Amino acid sequence: MHVLTFPAQHKFWSLDDEGGLGGLHHDFLSLKSGLKLHYIKNTCEFSATKLIVCLHGFPDSCLIYQNILRSSKLQSTGVQLVAIDLPGCGGSEDFERYGAGEILNGVAEAIALLKSQYLADDAAECILVGHDWGGIIAYRIAAETSGLVNRVVSINTAYVGISVEHTKV
Repeated sequence: MHVLTFPAQHKFWSLDDEGGLGGLHHDFLSLKSGLKLHYIKNTCEFSATKLIVCLHGFPDSCLIYQNILRSSKLQSTGVQLVAIDLPGCGGSEDFERYGAGEILNGVAEAIALLKSQYLADDAAECILVGHDWGGIIAYRIAAETSGLVNRVVSINTAYVGISVEHTKV
């Protein structure tokens, strides 16, 4: 059986060869559930004063952020830039059951792991950037966690309000 190999597949998804990423680096996060999330990062620094975590939309991958992660202006400030492949996308594994709770908990755990790995101390800032569905996830994480992220930037995302039903007691 002949297996076809496409240049783009090797350039972007061969985790053994980072040449196609132009100075970016592949890495993985292992969540408590055993799920592995793929991400790319701009450097290998471990004591940044600011962490920017980028979430892509659907259907896409972390590669939509590769030009931002390569930004010399951002890199010169000592910012650690990371773009995560959401579960089931790009190089990340998928959940057995895919739902809002699994996504939100998985991404929140990933952000906490990235913060402990890359930020110098608890006073360092974490900014969450989301595009499309990644923006909706970013809004929910910011609204439903305390102290996990300092700011949210949403790109091309609808704001989904939360409705609360009031009942008479």
